[in-house]
Amino acid sequence: MSISKKLRKPLLFLLLAVLTAALIKSFFIPASTAVKSSDTVLELDTIWDRAVQGSAVTFTCTIPEDARAESVLLVNNNSIPFRLLLDGTEFYSYEDPCGERGMALQKIELPENPAGKALVFETKPLSVSSASLFHAFLGNENGIFLHVLFQNLPSIIFSAISAVLGAAVFLVYLVFSGKQVHGSELQTLPPLGAFLLMAGIWVFTDSGAVQLFTGKTGPFVLLSFFSFMLMPYFLLAFIRKMLSEDRRVLQILSWLYLASAGISGLLYIFRIFRLSSILPVFHLLILINIILILRFGIQEIRMFGNTVMKRIIQGLVFLFLFSVAALVIFYANFSAPYSLFYGIGLLIFGIHLIVSAADSFYEHMLKSAEGKIYQSLAYTDVMTRMWNRAAFLKRQDAPASYRSACIMIDINDLKTVNDTCGHQEGDRLICDAADCILKTYDRIGNCYRIGGDEFVVLLDNASEDIVAESLRRLEQHILAKNADRSWPLEIACGYILNENGSQSVKELFNEADKLMYVKKQDMKAKKRREQ
Repeated sequence: MSISKKLRKPLLFLLLAVLTAALIKSFFIPASTAVKSSDTVLELDTIWDRAVQGSAVTFTCTIPEDARAESVLLVNNNSIPFRLLLDGTEFYSYEDPCGERGMALQKIELPENPAGKALVFETKPLSVSSASLFHAFLGNENGIFLHVLFQNLPSIIFSAISAVLGAAVFLVYLVFSGKQVHGSELQTLPPLGAFLLMAGIWVFTDSGAVQLFTGKTGPFVLLSFFSFMLMPYFLLAFIRKMLSEDRRVLQILSWLYLASAGISGLLYIFRIFRLSSILPVFHLLILINIILILRFGIQEIRMFGNTVMKRIIQGLVFLFLFSVAALVIFYANFSAPYSLFYGIGLLIFGIHLIVSAADSFYEHMLKSAEGKIYQSLAYTDVMTRMWNRAAFLKRQDAPASYRSACIMIDINDLKTVNDTCGHQEGDRLICDAADCILKTYDRIGNCYRIGGDEFVVLLDNASEDIVAESLRRLEQHILAKNADRSWPLEIACGYILNENGSQSVKELFNEADKLMYVKKQDMKAKKRREQ
């Protein structure tokens, strides 16, 4: 054992002892006066009188005698127009008919010597009940700042975590793409990173935290709205890459989100309607989005045993529950921190997505490393980039795993193509067939080319439904390939399941080969009858 290994544990123990001693000492340092926002901020909701006069609602209170001359008001009016009067004299009014300032907080300086005077808030809400969303606080500058800071601290923390995670995902993508690492798993990282960044931007800009740094709320309202609209788009882009096949309805939904964002932007520019008026429709779209992902994810797990998707579904359940809670709070009371519930759900979901992407990428890296080893040992078919016959012979004597499947695939009429169109066209036919097989099975099994026109696919953890679904997808890939072929690609397939777990790979192959040959003869007989 080297000296460094011998000293590692004692040094770590010594470091822990020093840090512990330093922490204990810190408790004996004389305390400073604690800064508490509640010491300097008075919530006026607790002292004012509320009265309804027609369509207007007034809130009246008396400024405390101990109020400082430099006292300020912090008003959370949620875009409700209002005016302020002190002893009957108006000194401030607010109106935002297009909702361009969003739910911005209003920091208002009181006139000189406000102590003991009657303060009146007069609001003109869309409905009298909406006036209950009107809140105000009285305090000095420092107290108001601390109040806003503490109220929005969870949102600031979440935004920072989300931004760091998103940046880390992009960094991983840049590092590995720079090393020329390829694969669909690597392509899941950019939309994942963008989703995390959008989530962080939305929670931060939707909170009152932006007013700690700037009073220009207009751009932040727009940034909040469009980051919220783009989050589902990047989430769908990530999910579509994680699924074994692209679902058309998810693609349509992705374009719908982009179109909604563009149309909303145009309508906002020309002040046709308030941005907030489209939120109910968008909230409904998000719930539909979550339900569709849950549905397709569960199908993916059942049909293909996708363990990575299982973790995504777990995170999505958390997001769904917290989103429902946030929507209930949003529509029940706009002033409550509904975005915090979204933030918690998004953070849990984001962590699940990162772990899922890491697992998928790790499996890809292991497979790539294994592939390089096989290539160095001449186990790769040069034309198709599949495992070759030597690789299959190496495995065929091993016992097949329980619930595995062997699929035998043969190209029809390859000799006719070679004799009629030449061997170059025959090679193209082989490569097209291999491309369709890899698109179907590369993520869920091992593909081999064992002869000129013969292929074998070995699947683990298979079932009758999984194999049937995979053959349906293979047929779809072949139909798409035949769209630009002069001579159509046609294959014959046979498969067998190792249901009792007692057969070897070679025994499964022999059974699948017999079934494939029967299928091939049936196809030839049918073609003769049609002629």
